Amino acid sequence: MLLNESKRLEDCSESIKANAMRYLIFTFLLSFFLWNCQPTEQSLSEEKVILSDEESEDVLMRLSQELESNPQTRAQKERNEMLQFALDSLWNVRELPSGLWLEVAVVGEGDTLQWADRLEVDYVGYFMGGKQFDSSYDRKRTLQFYIGNMIDGWNEVLQLVKPGSQIKLLVPSRLAYGEEGLVTATGDTLVLPNQALAFKIEVIRKIQ
Repeated sequence: MLLNESKRLEDCSESIKANAMRYLIFTFLLSFFLWNCQPTEQSLSEEKVILSDEESEDVLMRLSQELESNPQTRAQKERNEMLQFALDSLWNVRELPSGLWLEVAVVGEGDTLQWADRLEVDYVGYFMGGKQFDSSYDRKRTLQFYIGNMIDGWNEVLQLVKPGSQIKLLVPSRLAYGEEGLVTATGDTLVLPNQALAFKIEVIRKIQ
């Protein structure tokens, strides 16, 4: 009987050791997988600008004071929509004379971009409700174009930044797709008429 009990305890000990070894192997493989899945570079889609409590309060206070209490015109209503988007997203944007709202989250290097420069960018586009409507990241393909061939909001603001810049941009409808909206080649409506839009844009490089 003692021999049987000893054998049972020995078998139990071996089982525990085997389970422990399997656990260690699993933990090592999981750690290795997670480590290698970490991004080597921070892209705009992963970018998270962390503001201090004081900075957040300043942004919320400043933007809240810009809201029109009783908007009447389309322009006033769109401006409020853009401000509300910035408040909800905590974008530290500032208004340009044209009516665009801009935050330069990362300042690039080199010369400021100019009209007709050819660029490669990544971007994400949002409706004012926060829904994403377009993304180069989702397509896994960057966008290449000349400044001057895009919507007016992009054409204007890209001439204010340098290669490598990462920006957040709010665009009133008159500087986006206006009264016509955006219809795809297949006839699908991507952006309805008179829609203000929000973008995150990363200027990857100026193409020489």
